[in-house]
Amino acid sequence: MAAVTIEQIAARAGMAKGSFYRYAADKADLVGQIMAPVIADTVAALDACAAGLRTIAPAQRSALLMTYLEVARALAAVVTRDPPRVLLYLQEARAPRATAAPALAALATELEARTVELTRLAHAHGLIRAVDPDLTAQAVLGTVEAVLFAHLRRRRIPATAVARVTTELVDLVVRGIGAEA
Repeated sequence: MAAVTIEQIAARAGMAKGSFYRYAADKADLVGQIMAPVIADTVAALDACAAGLRTIAPAQRSALLMTYLEVARALAAVVTRDPPRVLLYLQEARAPRATAAPALAALATELEARTVELTRLAHAHGLIRAVDPDLTAQAVLGTVEAVLFAHLRRRRIPATAVARVTTELVDLVVRGIGAEA
């Protein structure tokens, strides 16, 4: 994002630089507008998962697993629907928070916090071992982001295989840190 100028953005959009400011205050505002649908869909999926986990009894292991699988599928749908926006997030989210667009930094912070919350809920339900939730969340989030980044940059996962890959990632996580491991 830092390497692109407003002049370049305006030229690519076929408008004068001054016209850019009719639509956005600056690059950070533009990125926020571009990312709004992805952010809204991501937060909604995470909200639904957390709410679902709070209503399921710990003994209902299959229902718990399905709740995690549903959030994974909802997030996979976001990726499938908006690959360029997700790639933008993945490319920019690792930038220092001071230089990242506020919308991207906020989404990264939200994903980290929500992943920790979902890890704590999984442990409370006996789905995973008592492992450090911050460490587990970082490992899971890092793995998912690495797989997504490789896919979106190189298209290694065919669109038809996204559901299978999503299921396999959830299975790997649950088996790796599962309560029965």
